[in-house]
Amino acid sequence: MKELINNLKYAWKYVKNQKKYLFLYLIVNIFLIAISIIIPILSAKIIVKLTNNKFYELILIAITIFMVENIRSIAHFFQSKFAQIIYRETFIKVQTELGKNILELNKYKYISSKVI
Repeated sequence: MKELINNLKYAWKYVKNQKKYLFLYLIVNIFLIAISIIIPILSAKIIVKLTNNKFYELILIAITIFMVENIRSIAHFFQSKFAQIIYRETFIKVQTELGKNILELNKYKYISSKVI
């Protein structure tokens, strides 16, 4: 657990400028979890209405499921978009820092070879 916390602290310095997208990503994920809970309940209601021969209510529930699934698709699009932005910006920061560290190593190697 301690190692996980240390890794999260280390990764936070690359993600901290993306707080807005990270927060939006979290909100969309919570929304998708809620939708994932609602869909099975509505599907069970469809089975009940079908066995009770209540076709008008069956159609209403089917339309509701259709609308909820469309909302889920839109939310999934935004989830993917936010994840892509977070990944891109974090990757750029990691690459930049890695490049700086490599140049420092090369500079140190060059300076130490001149001294010898």
